[in-house]
Amino acid sequence: MREGPPTFVADLFSYAGGFFYDGRAADLADQVPSPLENPNEMNNTPTGVVAAVASGPDAQLFQSAYGVNISTLSVDDAFVGIVGAIVAYESSPVLSPFSSKYDRWVAGEAQLSRQELAGLQLFTGSLTGRPGGPAAHKSANCVICHSIPATAGESPDLFTANTFNNTGIPKNPDNPYYDQTNATEDPLGYNPLGAAYIDYGLGDFLYPQASLPDGNIGAGSNGDGDYLKINGAFKTPTVRNVDTRPDPDFVKCYGHNGFFKSLAQVVHFYNTRNLTTVRGEVIDFTKPHPYAGLRGKPLWPEPENPWPDTLVNPTGARDGLIGNLGLTPQQEADLVAFLQTLSDAPPPAQ
Repeated sequence: MREGPPTFVADLFSYAGGFFYDGRAADLADQVPSPLENPNEMNNTPTGVVAAVASGPDAQLFQSAYGVNISTLSVDDAFVGIVGAIVAYESSPVLSPFSSKYDRWVAGEAQLSRQELAGLQLFTGSLTGRPGGPAAHKSANCVICHSIPATAGESPDLFTANTFNNTGIPKNPDNPYYDQTNATEDPLGYNPLGAAYIDYGLGDFLYPQASLPDGNIGAGSNGDGDYLKINGAFKTPTVRNVDTRPDPDFVKCYGHNGFFKSLAQVVHFYNTRNLTTVRGEVIDFTKPHPYAGLRGKPLWPEPENPWPDTLVNPTGARDGLIGNLGLTPQQEADLVAFLQTLSDAPPPAQ
């Protein structure tokens, strides 16, 4: 069958080091079937997916795309075609048009407001808004992980280094997975650990590849603990379209587990993760008992993965990438204003 044409967006992920937050999918073709077949998502099978396409209006679209009637193909070949069509869509400029206010500003077609520009300067630490430019008076170090090239036009500004990091996000107490503890009532999504379950991120994917338990923790571990130093590390997403929503009142969830409910909350967490209600007091996660002896109340719940070997800036050093950035409320608001410029323009009405 014919393959869809490669695009610049497809190249975006060619060096990503794995799809999903835990990196378990090698590429888009590997990623697409997972939500289709996952029992906690669409809970389907290739046979069911193919049957649904073959019996509906999408059968004609399939034939137009591939030049063959889907009903004449084996389930495996038809499913590959369906996956390929989704990959082609995900790789197209339709999904990633790079049409945001920021992109128009880079092209000289729009002006950032004073607040938006201040946020960009904080984001990159540069007066020009480009890494390596003249230093701004303050940097939030965002561009270290949400990177863009030093020269405009050198490549698309993707706003991610495609790295895996443990930023210390707390558990989300509203995660329904914690309540799926009855194997009879919920055999497909059964969680025997209940609220004690820990999402190890990359550690949930790579250690089982070596026939070890998730995170190399508990029964069956080799005794070396997190020797790869990957537990709690999740993929750094792009911040493009990070504020895109169907309407202004729609509540988005942020973080790998949806703990945060607004951009302002995310930025405040990155700024203050290691702080308490006592001014100047800093939580040091490299200590055996980091919460012992604190005079103030921590501003945030304990990280789900508090391991100092993987936690970004575990000591809360003032010059670190996260946890104690020293930003003012106004600077936090400036960052949010800039992030909102990264929303692509709505597609034209059909």
